[in-house]
Amino acid sequence: MKFGTKWDFRKAVREHTIQEDRRIRLAKNDNIRCRAVCKVMVCPWVIKTFNDDHTCPREDRNRAANKNWVCSKLVKKVRKCPNFRYCEATTYFRTRFDLTLNKNSISMALMDARSIVYGDEKKKYKIVRDYGLTLLKINSGSTVQICTKPQPNGERMYVCLSGCKNGFKASCRPLIGLDGAFLNTQFGGQILSAVGQDANHHIYVIA
Repeated sequence: MKFGTKWDFRKAVREHTIQEDRRIRLAKNDNIRCRAVCKVMVCPWVIKTFNDDHTCPREDRNRAANKNWVCSKLVKKVRKCPNFRYCEATTYFRTRFDLTLNKNSISMALMDARSIVYGDEKKKYKIVRDYGLTLLKINSGSTVQICTKPQPNGERMYVCLSGCKNGFKASCRPLIGLDGAFLNTQFGGQILSAVGQDANHHIYVIA
């Protein structure tokens, strides 16, 4: 295999040694050379002219599996399963990589992975007013109300797009229901939807 940069090579070596449950060190690591050897002194494993014969025992704890590496693996899982939990992450690393990881390492890496996938929720809440103004600008006739004063049940935001409003008046049955769901985010809360029913008996979101 050929690698474009030294960093690509080091990443590939890390992945390989974690898969093999071994410990390595970089004996030479400068601008033009990178040589990896096994940390067990009597083990002949080396990457320069590749010798893939390990004589040392396998290990279920590997310092090469640091927080950044764990986070990179969890990002893929969180994208597929938004509610991916700590216990599932522990099982995943145990069965997929034969690794026993520290509880705090997995918890912190899982938080970082969620931040990468969903972004910083505090920053998103700071641009709620900009979001509301943009909706009014590109959807003439819409209704947007934002209440930021502390309420007994928390802050609130109401959105009714003109297209949804006019569509309900034009072609939906004269019936309005209410649907709700909890938000599985850092700040929690609920989203309530006023819904109707169109001519095909499908749910139609009004606001």
